[in-house]
Amino acid sequence: MDQQQLMDMLTKILESQNELGKNQEALNKKLDKIELLIENDLSKKINALTDVREGQKELSELAIAVRKISKHLN
Repeated sequence: MDQQQLMDMLTKILESQNELGKNQEALNKKLDKIELLIENDLSKKINALTDVREGQKELSELAIAVRKISKHLN
């Protein structure tokens, strides 16, 4: 290989590395977006489960109160 061929090969290698770097940055941005979407989704689901749990607790307390009232009326 002569010097020009080596320079051409080195240029192609550097261009490929540059392209890989750009692709890596694009992938990282997409992964960051996916991570945010997952975090938001999990947060919504946790909040919904918390609301359900609080609702169940309120219903349980109401059921206990109804039983107590029922016992007093009988």
